[in-house]
Amino acid sequence: TQNDFVLLLDPDGELDLAPRTVAALCDRYGGFAADGLIRVVRSAALPDGKELTDAAEWFMDYRNADGSVAQMCGNGTRVFAAYLERAGLVRLGAGPVPIGTRAGVKHVRRDGDLLVTDLITESRRRIAKLGTRQGHFHRRQIVATLKRAIGIVGLAFKGRPVAFLRV
Repeated sequence: TQNDFVLLLDPDGELDLAPRTVAALCDRYGGFAADGLIRVVRSAALPDGKELTDAAEWFMDYRNADGSVAQMCGNGTRVFAAYLERAGLVRLGAGPVPIGTRAGVKHVRRDGDLLVTDLITESRRRIAKLGTRQGHFHRRQIVATLKRAIGIVGLAFKGRPVAFLRV
């Protein structure tokens, strides 16, 4: 997919991510030339994630490169899950990992050396079950290989590690 993300570990949601800060970090010339910023934060630590706490420990706080808040990013969910696994925060081999997003809980699972996110919505599942356009929505999945995730670069930002993965 060739997306670039800045990953920011902030488990307790202590950082104030002003839009101009995110835009500066993602800037093509003065920053990390990223498509967006993904803050790794516990669901309970953010107002947007509190209602998802029982379903997902971790929340993907995704920001567009211009600093605006976004619901989620499909490619970002797999980068997020890969980071959680590499950091020892989750174990993907044990089954799907729930990830809180502003678009609800998404599940990422390992399939060989791939990470797979099912982005289908419940309403589309119902349509598929009814036979409308049978099979069109069934098993719609987006896949990214871990082999294409090249490198994590650690950088400092207010005493917190900042990293990015290229997928």
